[in-house]
Amino acid sequence: MMKKGLIAAAALAAGLLTATASMAAVGDIVNWYYGHSPHWYGGLDIRWDGDEMYVCENESDTGYIWMMQPSATQDHVLDTVQTISLGIAKDAGLAWDEDHNYWWLAGANWYYGVGKLPATGGSFLVTWITGYINPYGLEYYTDEDESKLYVGSTAPFTNYLVYDCSGDVSGTKVPPLEEVVNCGIVPIALARAGDNLWIAEGDAPYGVHKFDLDGNYLGVSFTLPDGREALSLAFDGQYLWVRDNKPSSGSLIKIYQVDIGVTLSTTTTTTTTTTTTTTVYLPVSSRVDSADFNGDGSADVAVFRPSLGLWKVRGITSAYFGTSDDIPVPGDYDGDGTTDLAYFRAASGLWKVRGMTQTYFGGAGDKPIPGDYDGDLTCEMAYYRPSWGMWKVRGFTSAFFGQPGDVPVPGYYCSTADKQFGYFRPSSGLWKVRGVTSRYFGSGDEIPVPNLGAGDRGWMPGYYRASDGLWKNAAGTRFYFGVGGDNIAMASDPAGSGQNAATYRMTYGNFWKVKGVTSFYFGIGSDVPMAGRLTTNPSAAAPRL
Repeated sequence: MMKKGLIAAAALAAGLLTATASMAAVGDIVNWYYGHSPHWYGGLDIRWDGDEMYVCENESDTGYIWMMQPSATQDHVLDTVQTISLGIAKDAGLAWDEDHNYWWLAGANWYYGVGKLPATGGSFLVTWITGYINPYGLEYYTDEDESKLYVGSTAPFTNYLVYDCSGDVSGTKVPPLEEVVNCGIVPIALARAGDNLWIAEGDAPYGVHKFDLDGNYLGVSFTLPDGREALSLAFDGQYLWVRDNKPSSGSLIKIYQVDIGVTLSTTTTTTTTTTTTTTVYLPVSSRVDSADFNGDGSADVAVFRPSLGLWKVRGITSAYFGTSDDIPVPGDYDGDGTTDLAYFRAASGLWKVRGMTQTYFGGAGDKPIPGDYDGDLTCEMAYYRPSWGMWKVRGFTSAFFGQPGDVPVPGYYCSTADKQFGYFRPSSGLWKVRGVTSRYFGSGDEIPVPNLGAGDRGWMPGYYRASDGLWKNAAGTRFYFGVGGDNIAMASDPAGSGQNAATYRMTYGNFWKVKGVTSFYFGIGSDVPMAGRLTTNPSAAAPRL
């Protein structure tokens, strides 16, 4: 399991996660959801299982923890995916201990203590009275150097406690108290983000404030809409999640995802012509030929984490393969119907397929475009050299097709099994498929999406416009899906559904959504997202990107 604290720590070490110099974005609502609990009290935490994120909320009256994921069909709704019975009827703060597989609970106003529960729920393994505060907010933080439990308090106390969990705290052992910190406000909720603590104030106007680890206020704060009180906080590696207190009888609890000025770097490809400079978003389908990693006939979702060389396939497997200099190029390289892990190292031209082979083909500046170009149901290594407009498929063919500035969009455009060379010219909106046809559709402001909704009708240019979430193909089909400005269009066919519109929303904390099918959190902001067509039956009528 990838730990919440380690996610931020690894990104910081790799230079991918930095605090912005400007605080203008702090407090902006990135997204929000209705909470499960109808009551005032209850905790919130973010739990990562294999890099899949769950929003966990506990109930103050009935004694449950609900693990929730965003609804695939309803905005601002969280669907419950698991219910954990606590065996108790009162609780407040909630924190997941990924080191020891426990839940920590704080109980303000009813037993003034902190307790530990098994991952599956049930009764307390151990409880203890703090003796210093009336405990409410909880935060468990872990990285390679330390593991700590932070305990906040309710009025009139202005202290929070820090417990050292780096030693043996298994079974019924109580972690030793490390320090009592006076922060000058009532710390009803806490969350740690790197070397800072975000603390929610238990008194009006209920602000959420930024502190250093010694309890010193750093001059940065925000408040929730409508004057709502922040009762629980959790950090997901980039954003702060805030569970509020309903302001009036009959209103609903809300859970906000809030910008706190932490950014994850992203990269785009800039293409220069003699007259203009245009930012071009290369389609994922150019370098991801297929994504059926377990051979079950449906495409899977995967990410590659350059900082660690880590591949994660959702619900299937994970492996360390490659380095930060490598480009993931998965495909079915041995023709067995299962996608293989593979990478292209541009600096040296090295292609490597896990457990199979490696060779040198291409070099710096070349764009990998693997695929089945000869129709033998096996993925071939291939690249496009933008400076020459040259296409080359190892052991098969090469051609000059296109010009500098064109975006490669190879695809399975025809009823035959083989992949064709294709390009999109942002300066004019020209699409051209070698030996097939050409037409004008779209512009440099859109992300090209090969065969969007084509089905069995042959080739079909399409695009996704990030500014407003519009998807459109050359046949006139159009729909809005995604939030403008922060999505990367993906190729996907989850569970063999034939659905082909999917987005990966880096600015929403790695939020994936497939139109009409599902949505979930998977990966972290520095990951390279991957999804693609099936390895089998590439000429099937089911539409795919």
